[in-house]
Amino acid sequence: MARYDQRAIANEILKKAWKRDLKITKMHLIKLVFLVHGWSLAFFDEPLVDGQPQVWKLGPVYPKLYNSLSGYTSQPVNKLLTDEFMELPYAADALPLPAKRLITNVVDSYGKMHAFSLSDLTHKDGSPWATTLKESGTYASIPEATMKEYYDNVRKERGWAKDIFGH
Repeated sequence: MARYDQRAIANEILKKAWKRDLKITKMHLIKLVFLVHGWSLAFFDEPLVDGQPQVWKLGPVYPKLYNSLSGYTSQPVNKLLTDEFMELPYAADALPLPAKRLITNVVDSYGKMHAFSLSDLTHKDGSPWATTLKESGTYASIPEATMKEYYDNVRKERGWAKDIFGH
């Protein structure tokens, strides 16, 4: 499975959220991209998201995605993220069906949660954010191996088969 620009994955999340009449803030969106990243490692053994998140105060953050959302503070994101050079929205072309199902599941499972609840979720003891903060400090990149191990363990604890999204 290919890696997709984090802003393209964010746009996929936004499209699914808007169909459900969900209002998604910058902080909310960044956390949802992180959850897609972590769950893709657990279910597909490879990431959907290109780039590594970093340990920031309010949880994992993708600096490139954060910068693309700089015009938003606490208000909902109301436009797709656009490549300024190409003047087109970032797109996850040819996104496979299992990846689409995973993104839909993340939006359905976490999309109604408040952004600060998602932040708390990513701060749990033993989470990739907490582990990396303890081992490497603030602004360190969160290793994919740490993310995979954590989300794989959660998947197993919940009794979810690896192939539930059809991969």
